[in-house]
Amino acid sequence: MQAGKKIVAGMLALALTIQGVPMQRGTAVQAAGQTTETAPLQGTDGAITWKLTEQTPQQGWSQGDKKAYKLTITGKGVMPGYMHMSDGVNTPWQPYNDQIQTIAVAKGVTRVSEHAFEGMGELTSVTLPSTVTQVSREAFMYCQKLEKITLPEALENIGDRAFNYCRALKSIVVPDQVTTIGEAAFKGNKQLTEKCFSWGKRGTGAGISFP
Repeated sequence: MQAGKKIVAGMLALALTIQGVPMQRGTAVQAAGQTTETAPLQGTDGAITWKLTEQTPQQGWSQGDKKAYKLTITGKGVMPGYMHMSDGVNTPWQPYNDQIQTIAVAKGVTRVSEHAFEGMGELTSVTLPSTVTQVSREAFMYCQKLEKITLPEALENIGDRAFNYCRALKSIVVPDQVTTIGEAAFKGNKQLTEKCFSWGKRGTGAGISFP
C-alpha cells in the first residue's frame, strides 16, 4: 500500500512538472507519508538551513515518551513562505510539530514567514535574532504553551494573527521600530491584556485586538 502511494505521488509530481505547475513546499514530505520515524531531522529550504536536536523535555511536556526537540534555523535573508496547515501543505519540520519545545533563529534571517511555527503545541520559548524585521501573519498562531519571546529591536512589522491564541504569553515588549501591527495579532490570549504590553517610545497599542 505504501509503495502504491509513493508511485501515485511520483506520478502527480511528474504531471505537475510537465504542466509547468510547481509543487508547493512540503507537498513532497506529505505525499511520501513521512512520520517522525522516516522524516529527516535537518535540511535546507530556500535561504535557510534547519536542524532538530534532541533535548530534555521541559516542564509541562505532554507527549509521553516522545522525544523533545530544539529547532535551529540558520541562513541569510527571508525564510520561505508556507501555507496554513489545514491546506495540507507542510513546513519541512511539520512531522515534529508536537515535539518542538524551543526555537532558535540565528542572526542573518530577516523574516519569520507566514505559518512557519503555527500549531506547535509544546513550544515554550523562542529566540529571534537582531536581524529580524518582520514576523509574518499567523507565524506563531496556536502555540498555546509559548511563554516567552523577545521581539528584536529591528522589528518593524507584526502580521495578522501572528500570536493568535498563544494563551501562555503574559507580557510582551513591542520594540520602538514597529510601525505595523496586524489585525488580531495578539487576540485570544486571555492572560495578555493591554496593560501587559510595554510600548517604549511608541506609546500606543493602536491596531491591536485584545481578548
